[in-house]
Amino acid sequence: SVPLTYGLAGLQAAILLLGAFLATRLSLGTRAAWISTLLITCLMYHNVRLRYYNHNSALMVACAFSVVAVWNAARMDRTVWWAALGCCWGLGALSKYQMAVPFGCNLLFLATASPLSRMRRLRGIAIAGAVCVTLIAPHVVWLCQHDFQPFSYASGSLLARQPLVDRVKDVAYFVGYQLGRSAHLIALVAILSWIARTRTPVSPSPSSDAASWAAGRLWAIHAWGPFLFMGSL
Repeated sequence: SVPLTYGLAGLQAAILLLGAFLATRLSLGTRAAWISTLLITCLMYHNVRLRYYNHNSALMVACAFSVVAVWNAARMDRTVWWAALGCCWGLGALSKYQMAVPFGCNLLFLATASPLSRMRRLRGIAIAGAVCVTLIAPHVVWLCQHDFQPFSYASGSLLARQPLVDRVKDVAYFVGYQLGRSAHLIALVAILSWIARTRTPVSPSPSSDAASWAAGRLWAIHAWGPFLFMGSL
């Protein structure tokens, strides 16, 4: 029913905000978590599209909690967090194949900013991968039985046969559209950054400095990675 659709969409938006709050609090602290979560509500998608309960809203939930899981897995190296990361990958992939984008961002963070040794990272990724494969296995079987129909649809949506000039126009439109949707958010972030720079800095300890560097890498990868990947695609 229509009310149920609105209710489920609102529930997913709330869960998304919870995931964003947890991910930011773990990596940047409680104050930053409140600020960032409020800033997310400035994005048009979460306010205009409450009527939508679809694969996109499900994908965003999986994406948010994949950041929570990958941060905890990289810092704690516990099996439960690696398994949680695999759950996010699997459930996200079942909602939309575009989960490959945050999946790639998660792996890039693990490869460049994780304090774990190479063997520990590979072990954890293997656990997450096994959980993910288990979740999507029935769908893979279905794809084989139906000649990979969704991939044919996806390849047609990429407009790969367009002339070069039209491709450039499409990329420019995509970039402009995304910047336009988030222009007010970018302005707020710029103001907050300016305020933060005017304050007297506190000398961090070596451990907190390392954690801050890892957190900065986490958010840089997950902020710019999807934007650059989708633009290049």
